[in-house]
Amino acid sequence: MYIPFNHTAVSRLALALVFTVPAMRAHADVVDPESLFIEMNKAAGSLNYQGIFVYGHSNKVDTKTIKVVHIRDKGAEFEQYTLLNGENRTITRKNDQVYCPFPGGKGLRLHRLRFSSGDPRETIATMKKHYRFEMAKHDRVAGRECNVVSIVPNDNLRYGYKLWIDKQSKMLMRTDVVDSGKIVEQMMFAELKFINNPAEIPRPKHRKVKRRASIQKPGPQKPKWHMDLPPGFFLAEQKLVHENHQSLEHMIYTDGIASVSVFLEIQHPKLNSPPEHNPFIKDAISLGAINAVAIPQDQLRRNITVVGEVPALTVQKIAASIKQVDP
Repeated sequence: MYIPFNHTAVSRLALALVFTVPAMRAHADVVDPESLFIEMNKAAGSLNYQGIFVYGHSNKVDTKTIKVVHIRDKGAEFEQYTLLNGENRTITRKNDQVYCPFPGGKGLRLHRLRFSSGDPRETIATMKKHYRFEMAKHDRVAGRECNVVSIVPNDNLRYGYKLWIDKQSKMLMRTDVVDSGKIVEQMMFAELKFINNPAEIPRPKHRKVKRRASIQKPGPQKPKWHMDLPPGFFLAEQKLVHENHQSLEHMIYTDGIASVSVFLEIQHPKLNSPPEHNPFIKDAISLGAINAVAIPQDQLRRNITVVGEVPALTVQKIAASIKQVDP
């Protein structure tokens, strides 16, 4: 089931361009990386802009060129990504709803997860238990002067990040995702234009799709599943989908910047042949910073898929550790 893979890719793109809080301007010669990170998170979600950025990853030689339009107007937020080379594909977002079209005219509407909530300083304090924030040498991207922030992990279970932040607008201009010193994914603006009047920008078209998922927010109930997560990851969102005699439980975990999705697909017994228990991971997929593994049907008739913007070792450990908690 590869729909989760698309969700994670969209979630990652949203994180890179819309994660956000206002700021105190630091002295020109003394820049605080943590304050810059908070300012960056505010800027992309509150500004009106359109631009073109390039996306590439270590698994492929070619890069993707993408046009982005972002509008914040009258309490609503609109966003559209259009692929300019290769396959003709457009992804749109209205507030927290993301629409991803698929071949044949079909589409999937997904809820976009917002990682930052509450006091951003508390989020930073939590992240600092597992990452170091450092300033790097100034640089230019798309003709704009940028401060550069490095977010360095304290273990090998998560990636590092290098962020180019526009000095004037605090817009995120470039992101490098790094694993052991190697760039595994990169997004960078080639053109960027800010719009003062939102009416000047055509509204992205947002196709309506019938909603099939019921959202379950984390609560005090007893967990149904046990899994070995990296330190600092917590349950941020939970969903349950029923369709065609199948149930799909979707749990999203985050440490404040990285995220991992766990999908448990339970099929109706009458639709299946007798299951065979197999503790080994059969399928593994890697695309840039995103890794996915799947465990075939076990004795409880579950197909387990783990997808995340974390190293392959991390998703493998999580998938292999999943167990049902005794009631």
